[in-house]
Amino acid sequence: MLRRSVVKILLLSLTVSITLIAADHAFANQTAIAKRLGKYDVLKLDAKSAASQIRRTGKFSLKTSQRVFDLQLVPHDLRSNDYRSQVIGSDGVARELPRNPVNTYKGFVSGMKSTQVRLTITDDSIEGAILTANGHYFIQPARS
Repeated sequence: MLRRSVVKILLLSLTVSITLIAADHAFANQTAIAKRLGKYDVLKLDAKSAASQIRRTGKFSLKTSQRVFDLQLVPHDLRSNDYRSQVIGSDGVARELPRNPVNTYKGFVSGMKSTQVRLTITDDSIEGAILTANGHYFIQPARS
């Protein structure tokens, strides 16, 4: 039984790809990344314009070496309706902060069955995951 569990874990780990998004700066450490990851792509994009497009249209395309992911996204607030954010001042009094706009999204990949997309999108970065029947793709900012 132990052998079967190990095989499943190895198969899952083989289907994972990492997509690193380098926004507006050179990504110099690709050799170090290549030593740690079997498969990855470095995509350069303007996170601010991508975020604006997603907010306006709910659509975004990621072109990777594996394929083009045509994403369909809708805002998905992870906070409950009664969520409140407060700051405690130096006087010890709690003050409620304004609710920030939603920056978490869920969706799917157009033309692919049984897919899920979960992203956190700001004007500075895009990160999250694309889950398909063929593999899991993780998106995170590249840091130089």
